[in-house]
Amino acid sequence: MTAPFVRIRVAAIIVENGRILLEKHGKDGREYWVLPGGGVDVGETLSEGLRRELREEIGIESETGDIAFACEAIAPDASRHILQLALMATITGGTPHVTGYDKRVIDVAWIPVGEVAGLEMYPTVQGHLAEALRAGIPHRTDSLGNVWR
Repeated sequence: MTAPFVRIRVAAIIVENGRILLEKHGKDGREYWVLPGGGVDVGETLSEGLRRELREEIGIESETGDIAFACEAIAPDASRHILQLALMATITGGTPHVTGYDKRVIDVAWIPVGEVAGLEMYPTVQGHLAEALRAGIPHRTDSLGNVWR
C-alpha cells in the first residue's frame, strides 16, 4: 500500500528557562510527547501553518524562526508518509494550555531539556532533539531521514 500523499507537519521548538514546551498526545490507548504543531494547509506558508496550529491547539500566539531540523516518518508498509519540519519559535501572547480543539492533545507542559532524551516521542526525535538542545541548536538544518518506529 502506498500513501496517497506526503503529509507536511510543522512543529515548534520553544525553549524558555532551560525547559522546552511539549504536547502530550493520547491515541489508541497510548500516551506520548510531540513537539507542538500540526499539518500545513494548502496555501499556507510553514510559518502561517505553525502559528495557526499553536493558536488552535495550545492557545498561544507565536513568532517563528529558522528551521532547526527535518525528518520523515514513513510507515513500513508505506501507508503513511509524514515530513516534519521543526522550526524555532517564541511565544508572543497567551499561556500554553489544552484548548480542546484537537482531542488527541491531553496535556501541554514545560519539560526540563535534560529530560528530553528519556521521553517517548513521536516521531522519534528525542535523541536528536536532546543533543541539539545541549548544543544550543546550532544554526544549521539537519535532515534526520526516516524515523518511523
